[in-house]
Amino acid sequence: RTYLVARSGETGNSLWENRQQQYSGSLGLHPDMIIPGKPGEPVLNPYNGDYILKDHPLTNEKYRWNYHRYYGCGTMNSSKYLVMFRSGTAGYTDLLNFGGTGNLGGFRAGCTNNMVAADGILNAPDYTRTCTCSYPLQTSVGLAHMPGAGIEMWTLNRLAEGSEAIRSLGINFAGQGNRREDGVLWLEYPKVYGAGPDLPVKMESGSHSWFRNHATWIENGDEKYDWVASYGVEGITSLSIDLVPEGSDEEKYYNVTLYFAEPEDIPAGGRVFDVSLQGEKVLENFDIAGEVGGSRRVLRKEFSGVKVDNILEIGFSGKVNSAVISGIEIVMEE
Repeated sequence: RTYLVARSGETGNSLWENRQQQYSGSLGLHPDMIIPGKPGEPVLNPYNGDYILKDHPLTNEKYRWNYHRYYGCGTMNSSKYLVMFRSGTAGYTDLLNFGGTGNLGGFRAGCTNNMVAADGILNAPDYTRTCTCSYPLQTSVGLAHMPGAGIEMWTLNRLAEGSEAIRSLGINFAGQGNRREDGVLWLEYPKVYGAGPDLPVKMESGSHSWFRNHATWIENGDEKYDWVASYGVEGITSLSIDLVPEGSDEEKYYNVTLYFAEPEDIPAGGRVFDVSLQGEKVLENFDIAGEVGGSRRVLRKEFSGVKVDNILEIGFSGKVNSAVISGIEIVMEE
């Protein structure tokens, strides 16, 4: 294990050194970061040796950023926008959105990392011929970024919970993981992966069921949040979300966006319900299929200036059939 020292390439003089943090393994040299080869170790600023601080995606509190993986041997490789490593299967951390660790299923990264990003292509030549692990795909692949192809990419993280008021949060009912979109971190509910922040959510229902489909299931797929609407819960009656810590003396106002999609093949009028925010009815005789023109279509409803002293209360009252919802996006108004 060693500590880091940076020297000027022109003079050889020492620019900075960090003796408090020891490192093991390879390092990734990024224009803005020195990324350690061992997950969980702090990332440093290459110009002054300071720890890289990021805004917590839920509360905007500063924290020392690092990446993580779940299991597996091997070394990491990095590019401007990706850190690539083995995390069970081939894994990566997105350096553009800082949304957590994701996986590319079916094949594994080699013990010596075989994932290389070059000119927009993620190259993964097979480097596992001597490995005894059983993985379904033993082949070489080249992957191109195709955001409009309906491919769902989920991430997980090990963020600690913040202590301040939540500034932004997305809740994806029955989602398959986490995802950061436009600066908002969307979390799965119910939570499956044990690590990471717990959602401050309490849901009530008489009897509920989850629906899980895929972004390509949505028929108006030109809508940006088709991956939210393809999942959801049916039968919900109320939701309480703890946004502001007790004792806060400032009034907080939020922009609240509700995401819906009718999961059943029912006609207009086949499901009708009311929705309330903070006890005030905001949607009356709400008919998703009737309003958006059918099933499996994204429908967004946005409400601004929602005052929250501590808890955001959302109520659902079924009139014909039971209420459904796919996701909730909550952003504090400045």
